[in-house]
Amino acid sequence: MLIFAAGIGAGIAVYSRIGSQTEAKDFLEKRSGDYTFINPLLECEIAEALLTNPLRPFKNKLENFLEDLTEKQKLISTASVYFRDLNNGPWIGINEKKEFSPASLLKVPIMMAVLKQSETNPNFLQKKVTLVSDGANANEHFKPNLPLEKGEVYPVEELMTQMIIGSDNDAKDTLLRTIDIKILGKIFQEIGVEEPTINKTDNFITVKSYASFFRILFNASFLEKAASEKALFILSQVEFTDGLKAGIPGNIAIAHKFGERDINGSKQLHDCGIIYYPSHPYLLCIMTRGSNLEKMLKAIANISRFVYQEVDLQRTK
Repeated sequence: MLIFAAGIGAGIAVYSRIGSQTEAKDFLEKRSGDYTFINPLLECEIAEALLTNPLRPFKNKLENFLEDLTEKQKLISTASVYFRDLNNGPWIGINEKKEFSPASLLKVPIMMAVLKQSETNPNFLQKKVTLVSDGANANEHFKPNLPLEKGEVYPVEELMTQMIIGSDNDAKDTLLRTIDIKILGKIFQEIGVEEPTINKTDNFITVKSYASFFRILFNASFLEKAASEKALFILSQVEFTDGLKAGIPGNIAIAHKFGERDINGSKQLHDCGIIYYPSHPYLLCIMTRGSNLEKMLKAIANISRFVYQEVDLQRTK
């Protein structure tokens, strides 16, 4: 039986290693450019000569940068980073097999489940639901700017939107009582990831597996195109601006979700999303452990800035 409560999440390991740094040069991904936030994969063919300036690997530089953040600046105790060029697929993983607690990152697959249910029930997003609350938002360091009101009636779509934009835990808990839980379970089952259970709630997801949620949305391979576009648009409106977003220029769009967790005094802070660098979007997921959330925020922003500057340097040469 699938168990979903505050702080529980899971990852997806969906795709084969097409985009490894050694293999990416052999593949060309042709995509449809008719959308703002998604880019569905149309075909993949062996066509090395047709690739347009794939990014060069910069793993060693990134490893050295992370070492400075942990050993010298001591902003974090550990970090896992996953980067992927969403045009041609080369990826970089550092500590990508370390396991973390996903915390509020779980809200992305819940949103996907809501949208999946609406594909077969067009009226589902307009269904009115009474908000339940057990005070879960009060336990968060990063609280919603405008939390929803306990006992008030909201459409499912508004609950879904506020769950993502404000990371509202009451909206999440209400949706979990509203959606068909089998659809949520299907997200994990179809992608081949073990379902979370009541005995497996913390430290079981890797940065690489979680990043696949965003790849699925970008590729529109689980939801219909319109629903995938909607999901990424909502993720582009997230209130949280101190992590990945703080490391990129203000005019660059980003669709992302953060998560925080405190397990017996050991803090975790994560941020994962798609940075829409012009004509060259990339996926960046960062998961961290540390003792000070402000320092962890600074570390995530610095990593995001480092990656953006590396991509920008390669694109503008």
